[in-house]
Amino acid sequence: MNNLFDGFIFDIDGTLTSTNQLIFDSFNFIAKKYLNRAFTDEEIVAMFGPAEDVILKEWCGENPASPAAG
Repeated sequence: MNNLFDGFIFDIDGTLTSTNQLIFDSFNFIAKKYLNRAFTDEEIVAMFGPAEDVILKEWCGENPASPAAG
């Protein structure tokens, strides 16, 4: 028997699982620790687009010695 496909690739987030709550909790863990504040889910969604390291640099500056940068 000749298979039409050798395998399948799934976009995990939103297809097999939903990680939104994990993302919100992770953002707020760092925000509380380093910025002493929390964001609403809507504020976090508004930040979606750039990678997390880009967002952290915007929050904490370009200082590589910052604990949030590492």
